[in-house]
Amino acid sequence: QQQQQQQPPPHEAQPLLEGPALSTPGWESKDEDQRLVRIAAAFLNDYEAGQAPTLPPDLINITDLHLHLHSIRFSKLWRIAIVLATACLFVGSCFEGSDEDENWKSYDETYLAERMRRKERIVSFCTVIPVVACLLDICMMAVLFSRRGHTGRLDSLLGADSQHDENGNSTGRNRQASSIPAKPKAKRNKARTSRSFWWAMPVVFFLAVLSVETFVVIRSRTILKRRIWSSLAKPIVLFYVSSRTRNALDALNRVIRIVLRVILIELFLIFTFGCVAVQLFGDDFDSFEGLPTSFLSMFQLSTTVVNPSLWMPVVAEYGRSSSIFFVIFLITSVFYLHSLVLSVVFQSYMDGMAAIREHSALDREENLQLAYEALSECKKDEERRAMVAPTHLIRGALGLLREHYNVTKMDVLMQTVDPFNSGSIDYNAFRMKVPKALNFSVHSVRPRNNISRLLELFAAGAAITNLLYVVMASSSYSSWWWDAAVVPVGFAITLLCLVELVARLVVFKILRAADVVSGTPNSTFDGVAFVAAVTSMVGLALHGTTEYKRAMDCVFTGRAIDMIRCLRLNEEARGIVKRSSEVIPALLGPILLIVSAVHIFTYLGIAIWGGKVVCGANLDLTPFYDLNNFNTYLSGVITLFQVLVVNDWHAIALVFILPGHAATNALVYPFFIIANLALTSVLLNVMIAFFVNAFVTKATAKLLIG
Repeated sequence: QQQQQQQPPPHEAQPLLEGPALSTPGWESKDEDQRLVRIAAAFLNDYEAGQAPTLPPDLINITDLHLHLHSIRFSKLWRIAIVLATACLFVGSCFEGSDEDENWKSYDETYLAERMRRKERIVSFCTVIPVVACLLDICMMAVLFSRRGHTGRLDSLLGADSQHDENGNSTGRNRQASSIPAKPKAKRNKARTSRSFWWAMPVVFFLAVLSVETFVVIRSRTILKRRIWSSLAKPIVLFYVSSRTRNALDALNRVIRIVLRVILIELFLIFTFGCVAVQLFGDDFDSFEGLPTSFLSMFQLSTTVVNPSLWMPVVAEYGRSSSIFFVIFLITSVFYLHSLVLSVVFQSYMDGMAAIREHSALDREENLQLAYEALSECKKDEERRAMVAPTHLIRGALGLLREHYNVTKMDVLMQTVDPFNSGSIDYNAFRMKVPKALNFSVHSVRPRNNISRLLELFAAGAAITNLLYVVMASSSYSSWWWDAAVVPVGFAITLLCLVELVARLVVFKILRAADVVSGTPNSTFDGVAFVAAVTSMVGLALHGTTEYKRAMDCVFTGRAIDMIRCLRLNEEARGIVKRSSEVIPALLGPILLIVSAVHIFTYLGIAIWGGKVVCGANLDLTPFYDLNNFNTYLSGVITLFQVLVVNDWHAIALVFILPGHAATNALVYPFFIIANLALTSVLLNVMIAFFVNAFVTKATAKLLIG
């Protein structure tokens, strides 16, 4: 057996079994022992998730109902259901209000009535499902968190006669009776409550308002005309569902003040350069004729969307010496200030995450204490006058968390916990050895054999054959024999790649072949190969029908996607995919923050310019740029995505300068400047900080292991 250390699993905790996972030596069939082991496994589950204890701290108050609800609420199936319900909530926004079909008012009454009923059913479904799922989750959380509070049992574990001062800190009396260090009581209770209940009440209030408004809109039959404006607050559900998003928001809340100060400094410097530009070039160029216009032009230049088209006419008019001003500005703004904002965000984020990790450490420490208390209830070493945890019960708790481990793997895992087979361990050993065991992944390493070598050659041959086919099919080469063979060859290569995929996933395990380099199953590569195979098979199924063009597109698209399997042959590519699979989950929090910001800005844009932009009406705009509008939710999301990537946002802003709308025209550039700063300067930099920190953390962990 080989032990490979890895990071704790994602924040979603793993499901617990109803009883002992394994029949192991020393396991006692007593109901009370089994109950305490299940309780300990639940606390260790919370430890792995990095969350506060989800069961009452007093073992007497923990019932079978608590354990059953814990196994349901933290099961993979329920977490998937909650994720799908949350996604359904945001999908409902796409069906609110009118479509981009500008002729919908001219349709007959029957068609409009059917269209309205279809939208009402979709919006109702996308509202009822999330409401029911979230309320059930909140009810389960309320039951799990019932009868909480600091209890005498935990005090007895910390020391039977320990006293606390006015700040809630232990005075240390009779600490010799236990090896467990005393924890500040106030901090422990605060860590538990603030991270669990804070978002529950806002979610309940929001869901109530959303349900009432949806009912009113559907009841009044105005779904084609009105929007459900309470949908603006849908990101609240994201913060309730995802702990990573809450951590990202917490980190952002800790750094936002200093980041705003740096952004204000950047805006002030841009304003200063704008004032200078008015004096130097305002008489001859419209882009600098006034202070507001000059500031806007310099801000656009700082985002490089008008570089060098803004200042090349100035150079042509005043000579190359005038370029010194713009070069100095670009160096100051693009190279220095933007890098300064990124560095400040990163450093401030690191400081904020340090506080969050300290917060989480309190929860993890308490989970370990409560798990140890549950296990040590079964045995007490009277001679040492200290509570100890039997290792066979620890094995049972770990077996509940690692139900896919067989007896041999559990033996290897227990060597980490109790290498000397002493039969029991104290708390100091428990808090060091059990987390180490939870961070280990035990897998079998088999010697290479002829089957493994054959699988590796087969995988390489399938990848190269598919690559050659796609290159020839995409080239301009044409002949009678190739035109006749392209479809049969595509069918044969699709079957070849599908057989190779099945061999890796099925035969590999049945024949227990060795771990091969390019043939080892990989969820990323295998998932792409499966999607490619399905796409090509759909095309082959359509071949011979009237959809010949679409059939060929599906076949070639599937084969082109499947070229990714060539990267499996490269060691660096496999390493990048492996590292990315470890890092990408850490980006979930900032990505959902960006999604929340885009959602909010989209609804603000709909409130200001919804339905006011007529596509194709303004011929002075860049062609097709008026498709970036806020007439619908999807159009607004695409528009904000264009702002996020800083691609011609100034030209997109011109779409919303409408004749006869002076009030809304005054909001165009402030809206887009604020959106640019919020999405790009702040949130995108936060995501970069998360990404860099995750890579650094992984590299440091591997260095420590080495």
